[in-house]
Amino acid sequence: EVTQVLLQNSNANTGLLSKDQYDNAMRNIVSNGGGSMSQESQRRLSDLLSSIFFAFVRDKSSRVVALELASGFTVLCGGRKSDKLEFAFDLIDDDKDGRLSRRGLWKYLRSFLTVLMSISSASANMTEGHIYSAIDSASTWATAQVFGAEQDKGLGNNDNSSK
Repeated sequence: EVTQVLLQNSNANTGLLSKDQYDNAMRNIVSNGGGSMSQESQRRLSDLLSSIFFAFVRDKSSRVVALELASGFTVLCGGRKSDKLEFAFDLIDDDKDGRLSRRGLWKYLRSFLTVLMSISSASANMTEGHIYSAIDSASTWATAQVFGAEQDKGLGNNDNSSK
């Protein structure tokens, strides 16, 4: 549900999501959850959700790629890990052929790491630039390992994609 609401609130032409659109989506999700929260709980949740959004902002536009945010957000959703990974994979699989390109795998991994770093206390003492660098480096390294292992086993093919 979370990912669907995020995607529905994004710009249909660009696939981008503004902070206002994100806030609207989060209000819808939280209000549909039922129950009531104290003012303090609401403030903490709002701060957490804002930090996740801003972790995906990589330029001055203050907009994020909705698919990447939705993919990363799945790590926080309920359900089995394998189901969440498969769902996020399907979001990033642009041509729906069941394979991710090298760039697609990098975006897939980066989306998860971005969410995890945005909620981690380990990043509290890091600058924004260092956080982005760590996320990008880890995603690049892991992607290279997957594609390198594929080549080593003779599984690589000409389209540079991985299952």
